[in-house]
Amino acid sequence: MKFQADFFKEEVREGFYIEPMMKCAWAVEMDILEDIQNVCKENNIRYFADGGTLLGAIRHRGYVPWDDDIDIAMLRPDYDRFLDIIKNKWMEKYELNIPGVTEKYNMTFTKIYNTKEISFQTEHLQKFHGFPYVTGVDIFPLDIVPDDENERNAFIQLYLIVINAASKMKDNPKEINECLPDIENLCKCKIDRNGDIGKQLCQLAELISKSYKGTNNSKMTMMSYVNCKIYLKREWYEETEWKTFETMLLPVPKHYHEVLTAWYGDYMTPVQGTATHDYPFYKKQMEKLEEKMVKQLYGVEVSEVSKESN
Repeated sequence: MKFQADFFKEEVREGFYIEPMMKCAWAVEMDILEDIQNVCKENNIRYFADGGTLLGAIRHRGYVPWDDDIDIAMLRPDYDRFLDIIKNKWMEKYELNIPGVTEKYNMTFTKIYNTKEISFQTEHLQKFHGFPYVTGVDIFPLDIVPDDENERNAFIQLYLIVINAASKMKDNPKEINECLPDIENLCKCKIDRNGDIGKQLCQLAELISKSYKGTNNSKMTMMSYVNCKIYLKREWYEETEWKTFETMLLPVPKHYHEVLTAWYGDYMTPVQGTATHDYPFYKKQMEKLEEKMVKQLYGVEVSEVSKESN
C-alpha cells in the first residue's frame, strides 16, 4: 500500500496527539490488512471491521485517534477457511499466532504479526515504513451460541473451563494435570499426557466454540469476550457496506449501528482511554529493548543503573 509523506506526520485529532511512530504502526497494520483483504477477495471469504476498527470507520473514517491496533471479525466458517489458506501461504511472510496451532499460544483469536522480533536493520525498516517493532492485525471468529439462556450458560461454562486450563498450563502444570480427568469426562475426549497438553486444550476449546450449529437466527458472540455477555445477531452480518478507513475502504456489517450499540452503547460519543491495553502498545517493546541494551553495555539491569544515577 502506498502512503503519502503527509500521512506519517504528527497530528492532533480531536485534541489527541498522534506521534509519527504511531503513524508508522498504523501503516504496517494497514499493509497486513490489505493482504488479508486480497486473500478474502480471491477466495470469496467475508470479513468485517470489528471493535475499535469498526467504531473508527463509522465515527472517524479511520483510526479512533487513541487506538493503536486493527481488529476484524469473520463468521466461523469463513474464519476456518481463511486459516487453512494462510497456514500454507503465509508461514514465511508473517508471524502467525493461531489458536490450537501455534506452540505456547493460548489466546482465542488469531494474531497476524509483521515480524517476530524488533529489528533496526535497513531492510526491515524499508519494508515496514520505518517501524522497528512488532505489530499486526487481530482476527476474531464469530461463533453461534444457544438462544436458551440456561443452555447458553452451560455451553459457555464448558468452554471457559477448557480455555482457562489452557491459559494456566504454562504456570501451573501440576494443578491443570490434576484437572485433566474432569475435563476429559466433561468433553468425552482423551488428552495425550505425553503431548503438548496446553496445545491440546486450545484445540479442544476451539472445537467447543464452533460445535453449536443453531440456526441462522441464533445469537453469536466472540468467545474471547463471553464474560462480557455481549451477544450479536447473525442477521446483522448478512449484508455488507464499505466505509472509508484512512486511505482504504473496509467492509462493515450493514447493521453496524446494532453491532456498535451492543458493544459500546452510545458509540457516537468519543471517550478517551477506553483501550484494553496500554497505549502506545509498542511502549513495552521499547522498555524491553532498553533493558536489553543496558544489560549488554553495562552488564547490569536497568533498575541498578537507575539507583546509581540517583
